[in-house]
Amino acid sequence: MKMLVNILVLSLAVTLTHAIACTPGVCSLVRCAAVTEDNCDGRVARNGGFCGCCDLCVRQLNKGESCIEAFLLGLSMPASSECGAGLTCNSQTHICEELLLSKRADPQTCQERLQQLQSGVHLLGQFLPTCAQDGTYAARQCHGSVCYCVDPSGVKIADYSASIGQSADMNCQCARDQYAYLQTGLIGKMFSCEDNGNYRKYGCTGSVCYCTDSLGQQLADSPTVNIGDLATLNC
Repeated sequence: MKMLVNILVLSLAVTLTHAIACTPGVCSLVRCAAVTEDNCDGRVARNGGFCGCCDLCVRQLNKGESCIEAFLLGLSMPASSECGAGLTCNSQTHICEELLLSKRADPQTCQERLQQLQSGVHLLGQFLPTCAQDGTYAARQCHGSVCYCVDPSGVKIADYSASIGQSADMNCQCARDQYAYLQTGLIGKMFSCEDNGNYRKYGCTGSVCYCTDSLGQQLADSPTVNIGDLATLNC
């Protein structure tokens, strides 16, 4: 019975892949339901719905829950569920499992992992990582309709993601810097990150705030304001 359900879901995903086309002006034909933190039992993905027209409530799956529907439908249309923070969808069992953290059993570089996957049997919906020039994992990884931030070894950095349609300028620099800092065990440094992992256009040191560049560095000509007057800072 379970196999039959999986086959039906697979067939639906293939059909939708060919049927859905995000044409110019399509959003004018779509009526969006109001999605807020109050009525969403999960993560609110801004512009994460069909063709990026509407906000989407994405239910967070727990460890051991089936993620096959999200795994397959994410190819052609936004999935309404995903494995929660610290979890990943196993491409073989389609079950949410814990992410391997920094000292992982698999020492492969991103390039080695990519070559291994490309040399094997290609599965519908299989995640293929994006690699940096040095062989590590690129900061931004995308699977289905969602892009998210990872550290150089491929560990997902929780809470930083965006729909694929909103990820063109996503560099995850702030998410990576914050993650690396937290791994040192130090405290006290503040990071102003956007939801997609980029640095905000401003940063603060203590009670003083200023405009920053894409690397979080203070702009040379930026004025400074007290944190209580942050709203007056025009970056």
